[in-house]
Amino acid sequence: MEGNGLEQEGLPFPIRQSDALWEFMQNDHLRERLGERFCHVFHACKHDELLQFERLITETEIEWMLKNA
Repeated sequence: MEGNGLEQEGLPFPIRQSDALWEFMQNDHLRERLGERFCHVFHACKHDELLQFERLITETEIEWMLKNA
């Protein structure tokens, strides 16, 4: 990269963690650099963390649901 990186066009970072994990597993360059085993374990851990997070319902969400039900 040359010049100001903020002024250059490129692919945006994924907004959702699930999209980022998918992109991570599709990236052959990363798998070559980090190793297949590391990428597999990293993806499995981050995917599990995401599932646990998505199952969590916060007090704010409960209050909002009760108020708007």
